[in-house]
Amino acid sequence: MIIKCIHHKILIFTLLLPILLNGQQSKCFETRPEGVPSGIKNKKSGFIITDVPSYLWHRGCGPTALGMIIGYYDLNGFNDLFSENTINQTNSINMSIASDEHYNNYSIPLDYYPNLLSDNSENGLGHQNNSIADFMKTSMSVYNNYWGWSWSSDIGNAFEEYINYINPNYITNTEYTFFSNNSWEKFKNEINNNRPVIILVDSDGDNSTDHFVVGFGYDNINQEFACYDTWDNNIHWYSWQEMQNGVNWGVFGFNSFNIENTSTSVTDEAYIDKKMFVIDILGKKTNQTYNKPLIYFYDNQQYLKQIIIR
Repeated sequence: MIIKCIHHKILIFTLLLPILLNGQQSKCFETRPEGVPSGIKNKKSGFIITDVPSYLWHRGCGPTALGMIIGYYDLNGFNDLFSENTINQTNSINMSIASDEHYNNYSIPLDYYPNLLSDNSENGLGHQNNSIADFMKTSMSVYNNYWGWSWSSDIGNAFEEYINYINPNYITNTEYTFFSNNSWEKFKNEINNNRPVIILVDSDGDNSTDHFVVGFGYDNINQEFACYDTWDNNIHWYSWQEMQNGVNWGVFGFNSFNIENTSTSVTDEAYIDKKMFVIDILGKKTNQTYNKPLIYFYDNQQYLKQIIIR
């Protein structure tokens, strides 16, 4: 009798495993699919984080969405995460999101569900990770990812590993929140603390996850979230509701992110050169000096209290 129960449990788990896994995956929607609503665009009410960059789909919605998150932190005190100003989506930004090496090794041959084709992730002929999509395992057939697909379980690791690859002095942490009775409050808390998130949604209402978007605002009265959806540069507003059949833009869950700098000194001359002016702790303008606490105002409208040690 015990053996029979164990067999039943194994059988049930085996049958449910594809459903559980597919519930965490995005799909390759390079543009808005026909019939998928665009929500309310650019409305004036609600609260948003104002300096999140908007990027269009580049070789996967997962790496594109995470590129916006990293681009946001690059604009807010961690300016070495990308090599160029992250307000505009340049080719350099795209290569940081998903490089040509990533595309050639893991996207080619382009494959679409349900015909998974083998790529270099299966034969050891890939390359050293050099873009967000590499760390996210996007499009890699060895992880059952088709062209442009990613797993939500790889988003947090990709954030931490990419940033460690760029600057190991930064401390990162991530957390995943599934839709629940208190997920709306947790989402608002992230936004109130100026931490945009990545939301996994079911955009077409078939009760299967399909798209990653960047959530960076909310309307508490109407319980709506604001996002960039990677398909255009508009702000889109959708109802915060659980994923289920017939519900477009139902929420499965979201990744939250945090980053801190362990260094108490700044030695990056390229960053120093971006300053507009410097004041001392008494508020008087001064020239850059070393080994004294000064406040640096930068051309990206940020300011930092720093001690430059020499």
